[in-house]
Amino acid sequence: MLPALPTEILEAVVDASRDDLATVAACGAAARQFLLRSRMHLFAEISLDSPRANITRTKSSLHVFYPSIPTRCDFLAELLQVNPSLARCVTRLTLSEGGHPSVTTYWISQSTTLVPFARRLTNLRKFTLREGNGSEWSPALIQTLHLCLHAPSIESVELVGLRVTELPSLFTIFSTQRPGKRLQTLHLSNLGVPSAPFGLSTITEHAPEKNRVEVISLGISSPQVQELVAQQRLLDILSQSPPLVNLSALRRLRLDVDDRSFALQWIQFAGQSLVQLDWELKYFWSQLVDTSDEDMLLEHLSTLRFVVIKPEALLAAPAILRSLKALTLTDIVFYSREAWTSPNEDVGALWVTLDSLLSKQFFPSLSAVRFESDIPDSDATVWHSLLRSKLPTLNKSKMLALIIRRLCIGINSPSQRIC
Repeated sequence: MLPALPTEILEAVVDASRDDLATVAACGAAARQFLLRSRMHLFAEISLDSPRANITRTKSSLHVFYPSIPTRCDFLAELLQVNPSLARCVTRLTLSEGGHPSVTTYWISQSTTLVPFARRLTNLRKFTLREGNGSEWSPALIQTLHLCLHAPSIESVELVGLRVTELPSLFTIFSTQRPGKRLQTLHLSNLGVPSAPFGLSTITEHAPEKNRVEVISLGISSPQVQELVAQQRLLDILSQSPPLVNLSALRRLRLDVDDRSFALQWIQFAGQSLVQLDWELKYFWSQLVDTSDEDMLLEHLSTLRFVVIKPEALLAAPAILRSLKALTLTDIVFYSREAWTSPNEDVGALWVTLDSLLSKQFFPSLSAVRFESDIPDSDATVWHSLLRSKLPTLNKSKMLALIIRRLCIGINSPSQRIC
């Protein structure tokens, strides 16, 4: 039996192992004093994906059967019914249906326990839905979305690969019972929406604009160039009146789109209130000719963050910086998983251009330019020397900062070392 210790010490012991679920479970089984805190970590994040399918292959066909055995969702729903207090521990829920339509069980539409399970999650803060091709826009899915988006403590919602077939139900999901309901983060990735044959106003009369959920940070990911029509529809339902969500309080926009013209449309649409813009650069954008001479005016922008997939993608940065009018911009961040080096001669000439653009002459309030990368410490010295030599003016201005980002063992958040 453990000696009597302050609750804070017991909780700190369990918290120190929160990323090692096996150790947390062992703590909960070792002593009753650890049980409550252990449960909080063990049930904090729940992921429910497609159950294993029963597949029968013949010479001419492939048959996939939904398993008759109880799914993980069924077990959890039964567990919460027996011990309702566990529901308060769940703060993050992920639902997924993945794989090819011919070999995937789309369990959400067939589940009888998902809706009762979701209804119990009163402390839910983050909800993620990842759907595969062919997922059904079903009553069970619609009810689950509504319950999770309207959980009392919900802060973050991510919808990936969702194929909406009925716009009225989508607008109903995002409407709220009371004005002022806020989401800190909404991320829409590869979202497919149908057209509104009679206009948006005809399908939203029952959901007044004042009851739209407010969004502080919006993420848009549309990685498939061929779905330009779907991207335009998504832009329409967010920008036209009445919009799907209330973006009057929007402060941060994160863009990952393959079409640069759509990226510019998103920025122009959301630019009036933006404080931070995260923009994923594509290499092939540098080959596109921007025929528009219109500047991007972002009156309140303070942080501009470029996510660079390859060093060559920096070729798209000068045109963006030249067209950007942001008098309040204080921080510019370039992030890449790779080192900032490339044998490409065009990229070599690019550094001269960046060295002149990243200055107070173009951005009067600029105070820091940071280059971040996930490189090993062994390469850091060479990388830092190379960048400083390529950006002599910026380095002399004392605004240049070089940061290594890496994950520490056993800790989910990245550490940083500034050089």
